Amino acid sequence: MVPARLPPTATFISGEGVVLRTLPYSDADIIARIFSPELGKIACIVKGGRSGKKTFGAPLDLFDVVRMKLREPAQGGLWKLAESVPQRSFVRLRENLDVLSLSALLAETLDHLTIEDNAESSELYHAVLSALTQLNDGGELKDLLRT
Repeated sequence: MVPARLPPTATFISGEGVVLRTLPYSDADIIARIFSPELGKIACIVKGGRSGKKTFGAPLDLFDVVRMKLREPAQGGLWKLAESVPQRSFVRLRENLDVLSLSALLAETLDHLTIEDNAESSELYHAVLSALTQLNDGGELKDLLRT
């Protein structure tokens, strides 16, 4: 099998992002919604994301902060996740159903209230990371709402 060749104009962008959602796309692939300070909310295809053979790095999990390398989409298409390296995993969010529900509500709200490919969202990105960090570290909801 001959590997697909990238068009000569393919542009790669590196950055950080938090995983808001993953959806199955095919037997082996997933679509991930990632919120990034540089790119805002993006949807990207993760080839092999459902299979055991991860060619791009560790599997993506909800709320994970990842360092990523993305290939820019063709007009109207999806970004393609070329590489992904986990930077932080908020594992304690999954230990308490109330905290998990609040975290999921935060991710869902962010997903619905932001538009795709809306560049430069660093303030909102850092606010979301701060909220996830406080929830992960056992912060009280009332303290979270004050910040």
